[in-house]
Amino acid sequence: MINGIFNRHLIDIHSMEYSQTKLFGENQYITGTHAMSILGLSRHTFEKMVQEGLIARSDINGHIAYDKGVVEAFKQHPEYIRIQNGVLDERNQLNDLTGKDWLPETKSYFYQKGLGANHPDAQIEKQHPAPFSFQDIERLILFFTKKGMNVLDPFGGVGSTAKACAVSGRHCTSIELSPKYHNLSIERLEKEVGRGTSTHHNLINGDSCQLLPTYKAGTFDFIVTSPPYWGILHKQDQKVVKNRVANNLDTHYSDDDKDLGNISDYEKFLDILIE
Repeated sequence: MINGIFNRHLIDIHSMEYSQTKLFGENQYITGTHAMSILGLSRHTFEKMVQEGLIARSDINGHIAYDKGVVEAFKQHPEYIRIQNGVLDERNQLNDLTGKDWLPETKSYFYQKGLGANHPDAQIEKQHPAPFSFQDIERLILFFTKKGMNVLDPFGGVGSTAKACAVSGRHCTSIELSPKYHNLSIERLEKEVGRGTSTHHNLINGDSCQLLPTYKAGTFDFIVTSPPYWGILHKQDQKVVKNRVANNLDTHYSDDDKDLGNISDYEKFLDILIE
């Protein structure tokens, strides 16, 4: 099967070369299809380059042709390099991604990415019983915001969203009920991103239920979070609990009555979360 595909590919190439020899003779001119293949450009982009005079078009024996040397030389042109690196469309009001970077991010799924439990920069993160990877959040932030925009995380935890904002040039407002995790988020930014980083973001130790109503509409460009898992952390598999206890790590968020993870009634939990 593989040999068949390979042989067919050779036949296609030879056919292209034979067609060009038949049209133009044994010289340096090639068809537009061959030129597009050499440059790896779509027909739309290739024709645009021709219209702008960046690639010269010739008439050979009544057929449109392109000088192969000119086509090869175009690979060194700044416009070609810009196209290969990706172009940011000025109409893009959502993010700073080029078309080349945008396409892979349109998938409805992505694989979770983390540093690994033993990584030096994962030691603060793992002190939280239900952290999420700052790298995963960074992908969302890069897709839904531009540099300098304001991002809100109403359940800040140990600062995963804040770190993602810090490394991607966004400004984060992170609200965390627990004083312990609030302090850890500050420590995390200072250690993992750089001294003084936390002062460039609004890290608040407080209750989101009380603070969120104080913000005016339009204050934030994007809201992203990982909300409390109701009471699931109180019902975790005993092996998970045992492993965390053995390593002196928290098994639930806190004992605070305002902590949504401590609400026993599921309907009440949903009502407060929606508010």
